[in-house]
Amino acid sequence: MLNTAPFLAGGGELGALMRGKDWSQSPAGPPEVWPEAIKSTVALCLGSSTPIIVWIGSRSDRLIQLYNDAYRPVMGAEKHPWGLGRLGAEVWPEIWRDIMTPIFDEVLLNGRSVRRDDQYMVLHRNGYPEETWFTHYHSPLREADGTIVGVFTVVIEVSEQKRAERALRGLNEHLEAQVAARTEDRDRMWRLSTDVMLVADFDARIVSVNPAWTALFGWDEIELLSRNFLDLVHPDDREATLAETRKLEQGITTMRFENRYCQKDGGYRWISWTAVPDERFIHAVGRDITAEKAASIRLEEAQQALRQAQKMEAVGQLTGGIAHDFNNVLQAVAGGLDLIRRKPTDPDRVRQWAESSLEAADRGAKLTAQLLAFSRAQKLELKPVEINNLVERMKDLLGRTIGPDIRVNTVLSSELSAALGDATQIEMAVLNLTINARDAMPAGGHLMISTGRRIIKHAADLSAGDYIELSVEDTGTGMTPEVIERAFDPFFTTKGVGQGTGLGLSQVYGMARQAGGTVRIDSEVGRGTKVSIFLRATSEQFENLAAKTYTVDEITPARVLVVDDDISVRRFLIETLQALGYAAHEAENGREALRVLNDFRPDVAIVDFAMPDINGAQVAREIRAQRPGTEIVFASGFSDTNAIETAVGQQAVLLRKPFRIEDLRQAIEQVLH
Repeated sequence: MLNTAPFLAGGGELGALMRGKDWSQSPAGPPEVWPEAIKSTVALCLGSSTPIIVWIGSRSDRLIQLYNDAYRPVMGAEKHPWGLGRLGAEVWPEIWRDIMTPIFDEVLLNGRSVRRDDQYMVLHRNGYPEETWFTHYHSPLREADGTIVGVFTVVIEVSEQKRAERALRGLNEHLEAQVAARTEDRDRMWRLSTDVMLVADFDARIVSVNPAWTALFGWDEIELLSRNFLDLVHPDDREATLAETRKLEQGITTMRFENRYCQKDGGYRWISWTAVPDERFIHAVGRDITAEKAASIRLEEAQQALRQAQKMEAVGQLTGGIAHDFNNVLQAVAGGLDLIRRKPTDPDRVRQWAESSLEAADRGAKLTAQLLAFSRAQKLELKPVEINNLVERMKDLLGRTIGPDIRVNTVLSSELSAALGDATQIEMAVLNLTINARDAMPAGGHLMISTGRRIIKHAADLSAGDYIELSVEDTGTGMTPEVIERAFDPFFTTKGVGQGTGLGLSQVYGMARQAGGTVRIDSEVGRGTKVSIFLRATSEQFENLAAKTYTVDEITPARVLVVDDDISVRRFLIETLQALGYAAHEAENGREALRVLNDFRPDVAIVDFAMPDINGAQVAREIRAQRPGTEIVFASGFSDTNAIETAVGQQAVLLRKPFRIEDLRQAIEQVLH
């Protein structure tokens, strides 16, 4: 039964053992009946970090042992916790009669405190006889009426110190006989060693050097004696060398210290020092590591060259894939525009070619966004997203992407809350996974997109909570374990050069991690692949993807100032704004924009963010200062989303290049309304 005596509260392991011990089996009896002097002392003992024993009893042969956590190492594995609450004579039979009984008789019978310093004992506490030494203090414990009811013992084990002293004595006993031989060996080593040896005082004055100094540095002994060794140290190393000398003066041994020493011919050599101090001098041995340093530098240069080569290989892989994808985009755009130029009078076909070119431009924009998401430069816009709705909206696009030979099924859970994520990036992730699945099924197959709710309790890659799982599963060729291990690495691809950037899965993984989720792969060669995106579930109302476009159709009469350093973009914006019915004025940079404000009072300013000299954020601040009430629209392809959003704040709208004319009109109408 757990003992609840208040004085046993706390006390670490021994306190817990005392509270849980069946005291009916101990001669001490239950703690409640212990003398008050014992109770108060036990409470003190349990809270102390000093090794303490409390003995209960008034006769040396009947003393019962209690102790604290600090005393536990003294008990050893053989006697702890068995010895708690037992007779001392039973626990320590090897020392009780000859050592402990005379001490306790003095304390219990005469009421005197007893101290023993460096007491030698042979103890059986770890399964073998062990030589030990202790300094211990014993004082009587008295009740209020003066009756002695126990003994308070403080124990300090000094065994390691005594063993060291014994070893030192043994060493000293043999020292005189060995002095001559050792001196001869030392002198021989001093003369013949290729390592430099130095004796100097704590003011850095050289007292003695061995012949290796002449061989290594070219200095004669006479030239070095009484010289300050700091004068020989390279100027860049003197401060550190002086600091190390101060440590030696404080008695701290130098195990390894490197610095450069001057040769007589003016060159420098790297030396690795080991040094020990005595009361007056520094004794140091130095090894020449100049060749090692040079080899280390060459190795670092080789490693740097290897890293550069690996980087260039990765860039080459990236360039091949990006060039392939962008050339396809440019071909579609250029081809459509060329057809329009050749047959401008066929409106139906012109419209068809223009739509194809615009679709290609959109693909290029998504490819750029994919690169930015991979580099983490574009921050995700985390909002509640209804995943089932997102998948349904993409079904037609996915069907056109993978072709007629692959059957697409969706299994969408009807019990999903919203997922926290960036709808655009999730769409790109699904498209990436679908394209990978298509490439893994060149002869056709089955693709399944599924959703479900998952409750994560314990996972290395996810914190506990509710998640939405969005999975893309194919019946393709599958992956080897080696490919799975590297699947999320940037630039890694199993496709040939020019057929893939190696960014697809790394971008999917980066998107999920930024959103607080993860991506997992389950695949086996010949049995297909399942890639699951886990996104945090949220109870907030999801974003209505079908209604996220601003839909005002009217044109509000307004004066618009266009600030952009790219002449092609500026002309496009001016012509577009005038065609839409706005009054437009242009400025090719920030300084010109501020001059234009003297004659032109804009309702809206469309400002490029990344401009030389004065950037878009600075221009916007000046416009607002000079023309309060002017609305700001940032139009930028700049990658640092955080910087733009800091400048945009709550008082501007961001248009990401490339954008459509309708996007431009809606942005202007949005800030005006």
